Amino acid sequence: MKKTNIIMLSTAFVLIVLATIIGVVWSTAYNGAETKFRQIKLRETEIYSAYSGRYEKVLQYIDAIESADQTILDQLTLITNARTAFANAMSNNDLDVAESASSTIESTFIDLVSYMEDNPSNWTTIGLTNNFMSEFAASTNNVTNRINAYNAAITEYNTFIVLFPNNLFTGGYTQNSDFYIAPNFNTELPTFN
Repeated sequence: MKKTNIIMLSTAFVLIVLATIIGVVWSTAYNGAETKFRQIKLRETEIYSAYSGRYEKVLQYIDAIESADQTILDQLTLITNARTAFANAMSNNDLDVAESASSTIESTFIDLVSYMEDNPSNWTTIGLTNNFMSEFAASTNNVTNRINAYNAAITEYNTFIVLFPNNLFTGGYTQNSDFYIAPNFNTELPTFN
C-alpha cells in the first residue's frame, strides 16, 4: 500500500511538473509571438510616419517654388494629389491605399529629381533645388532605415514562430512578408530633354 502511494504521488508530481513546463513554454511562445507581432506593427507605423514627414517637406518645397514649367507643375500636382490620398488613407487606416499612394509619390519623386538634374536652368533658384535635393536624400535614408527596421522585425518574428518548441504553440500565427521599396525605386532614372 505504501509503495502504491509513493508511485501515485511520484506520478502526480511528474505530471504536475510536466504540465507546468508545458504551460510555461506555451505562455512564453504566445507572449513572445504577440510581442514580436506588436513590434512589426510599430515598425510599419514608423515607415508611414517617415513617408508622411517626407511628403510634408515636399509640400513645403512646392509652396516655395515661385515659377516652374508645365512638366514640373504636372509632377507637383501628381505628388500633391497622391499626398492627399496618402493622408486620407492613413486617417482611415487603409494601408493598401496608403501603399499605392506611396508608390505613386515615390515614382513621381524620381521623375522630378531626374528632371531637375537634367534641366537645372528651369528652376528659379539653385539654392532651392540644392535644398530640395538634400532633403530628398535625407528623407530617402530615413524611409529606407524605417523599412530595414521593419524587415528586421519581420525576420525576428517569422523566425520566432517557426522555431521549436514555439511552433508547437504558435500555430495560429502566420509568417509576414517583408516591406518592399516602391517598384520604381530601384529603376534607371528617366531623362528629360
